[in-house]
Amino acid sequence: MKLGENHCIPCQGGITPFSEESENNYIKEIQDWEIDRTSVHKLTRVFTFKSFSKAIEFVNAVAAIAEKEGQQ
Repeated sequence: MKLGENHCIPCQGGITPFSEESENNYIKEIQDWEIDRTSVHKLTRVFTFKSFSKAIEFVNAVAAIAEKEGQQ
C-alpha cells in the first residue's frame, strides 16, 4: 500500500493504530514530515511561506483537497 494512493478516512474508533514499525516504514514515503509520539501518534510538519498571500493560497488548496476527501 502506498500512502499517495489512499484517501483520508476519519478515525471512528475500532481501528487498530499502526505499529511503530509500520509508522517507520510509511514515514519514509513522505519527506519533511515527522511522527510526534508524545501521546497519540500524529504526523507533523512545519510550513513556511514568503508572504501571507502564499500561505493563504496553500491553506485554500489544502481546504479544497479536504473538502473533496470528505465527499467520498
